[in-house]
Amino acid sequence: MAPRESGNVTRPTVGGWSTRGAILDSVAVTPPPAWMVRLNVAFLRRGVSLGSQYLLSVRGRRSGALRSTPVSLVTVEGNRYIVAAFSDAAWVKNVTAAQAGTLSRGRQAESVRLVELPV
Repeated sequence: MAPRESGNVTRPTVGGWSTRGAILDSVAVTPPPAWMVRLNVAFLRRGVSLGSQYLLSVRGRRSGALRSTPVSLVTVEGNRYIVAAFSDAAWVKNVTAAQAGTLSRGRQAESVRLVELPV
């Protein structure tokens, strides 16, 4: 990755194109298999640290049932962001509707307010 200057901020780039908020057309991105997601959720519920991943729990927009999914957090200048690779995923729609949830890893849980940012 080569850095690209943008004002006072140096942003990483891939192939000369900024990847901020966009998926490159040349990269085929598919969701992980269901068994891998379930295994990841099991590890996070037991408190195993998997990089920057946490378990995000949000009420379903139609059912009201609590739904949990692993998410990656990115911290930029003290602000935390959740990165959604698949904007049409059900959990993204639930977050957009609920605007609040719980981030957890093991016994540590934190209530959070969630705000969708334009890309």
